[in-house]
Amino acid sequence: MIQILSDENPEVRRNAALALGAIGDQKAVKSLTVGLQDGDETVRVASAWALGNIGDATAVGALNSATTDGNETLRSTALEALGKINDPKAVGTLKKALKDNNSGIRISAVTALGEIKGEKATDTLVMALGDNNKKSKRLRVKDSS
Repeated sequence: MIQILSDENPEVRRNAALALGAIGDQKAVKSLTVGLQDGDETVRVASAWALGNIGDATAVGALNSATTDGNETLRSTALEALGKINDPKAVGTLKKALKDNNSGIRISAVTALGEIKGEKATDTLVMALGDNNKKSKRLRVKDSS
């Protein structure tokens, strides 16, 4: 099925990416990262979703790059995928996305940060709350998870 990601038909490529993500095929990670740069936006979005579903941390760099794409659906999906992968290396990208002009992007970043375990992600969420009492904010963040 990985070879189908190279098909000339974008609908076929998109469906292949979705199928590979649904079955969690880790052998497809490299090809799916290439899919993040596909000329068709539906293929890029499907590839980001699939990478998040597979959960392989080797995709973090490519997903970080996808968060700067002009397509907001791809950016949001890539942010959510970073949360699913649960790798602290994504926190810097998610922190930057908290300042995005688009509220949907900010929501995706907050959601992803909530999925990433660790002090760095928690501290970023705490800062985003805008409360000066760091201890109370941390408690609120931890209580919400």
